Amino acid sequence: MRQKSSQRHGGSETGQPGEPAVWRVSVRVIPNAARSAVEELPGGELLVRVPVPPVEGRANEAAREALAEYFGVAVSRVQLLSGARSRRKIFQIRR
Repeated sequence: MRQKSSQRHGGSETGQPGEPAVWRVSVRVIPNAARSAVEELPGGELLVRVPVPPVEGRANEAAREALAEYFGVAVSRVQLLSGARSRRKIFQIRR
């Protein structure tokens, strides 16, 4: 998966000059996909496909893992802020 440009999503804090330390990203999750994938949609929203069902938070956890890989951070740095039971979610990624 390709690395996300740090200037695409605004952060509320700053890390390195010109690079936000915290991003809030709008995500649409597609469960039961053939494979994991993350792609950017027009308008900056991310589409995250995960190969697990939306049962007992498994799709949310798979989406966290996919976003962590996409942004190049540890899974512990990706937090679901809202949308636990919705396909549309807001995640926070800390650098």
